[in-house]
Amino acid sequence: TTNAPPRPFFRNTIAEKSDRWGAALGANLIANDYDAGKALGLVGEGIKDQVTKSIVDFQVPENAAATIAKKGFNKPLVDTGQMQRAVGFEVDGES
Repeated sequence: TTNAPPRPFFRNTIAEKSDRWGAALGANLIANDYDAGKALGLVGEGIKDQVTKSIVDFQVPENAAATIAKKGFNKPLVDTGQMQRAVGFEVDGES
């Protein structure tokens, strides 16, 4: 498709989930004896999972008919799985 519409999966994840990330970090800090590296890693893993799920669940706008014919299915952000596998995070610094 030459004119692919925006597909803001990351923006949607932030809008729908980010209000819970601070509380999740706080809970993980307490649960892990205030080990910041471990707590950030756990929250990062959770956010990564949320972004990946957003990619898989994204449905609107649909693919163009030509794209559906080429892929054989209508999942706008899913083709080879490369995008889902590319989602990651990094905790940098001392814990």
